[in-house]
Amino acid sequence: GRRPRGRPPVRTPVKPVKSETPSYAVVVP
Repeated sequence: GRRPRGRPPVRTPVKPVKSETPSYAVVVP
């Protein structure tokens, strides 16, 4: 499979913004 270059994988753990959403929540429009 080919990965669309331009943005990093969404599986990357990000800093927790809210306790409701998981730290690995997808933050894409």
